[in-house]
Amino acid sequence: MSLVAYLEITDEELQPDAPILSSIGTRFRDNPIAIATRDSNAPWLNGVGASQLLTGSGNWTVPDDVFRVRAWLFGGGGGGGGASASDSAAAQNGSSGGSTTFGGSSASGGNGGRGATQDLGPSQVVARPGLAGTTRGGGSAGGQGATSRSSGTNGNPGQVTMTVISVTPGQTISYSCGSGGSGGAAAAGISPPSDGLGGSGANGFIYLEW
Repeated sequence: MSLVAYLEITDEELQPDAPILSSIGTRFRDNPIAIATRDSNAPWLNGVGASQLLTGSGNWTVPDDVFRVRAWLFGGGGGGGGASASDSAAAQNGSSGGSTTFGGSSASGGNGGRGATQDLGPSQVVARPGLAGTTRGGGSAGGQGATSRSSGTNGNPGQVTMTVISVTPGQTISYSCGSGGSGGAAAAGISPPSDGLGGSGANGFIYLEW
């Protein structure tokens, strides 16, 4: 419960002939405090008093005078699939990104990209590695071959979720940000093997507002 509770002032109480009660004055005094401290019954303002970015994993402690938090969760991005250099050798798929959790809320990681399964032939392939995800939660690029059939597909970005939760000052909330998926290995026939490797997905993160 917040320092003071938000109590609505009705239209009927503000009519020209309505009596002036001390309880109305008390609400005029206390309601701005209840809004500022994010009482669960108070309206949520667009303005954000503070924010924090969480990465990795651990426990987050609710700051003083905070009773409601908005949490944006970004799942880890999937790794890109590897490239192939022959009709018979298949590259590995990229692995999926990990899920991001904050208390009871979660955002799933993105699926990994598909590894290439065939190409026109080794002479057609000039492979290069895929790029890592450029933003947290982003999927990565697949390993690149000379043709669309030789290239792995890109990993998918992680899921994004938003939730508003009631909290109490000093409360600890466990969190874990999903790791980005690993890129799939290139198929046999690509030398060095690092050429044609799918890119790694970007790590997930949590953005808090209160």
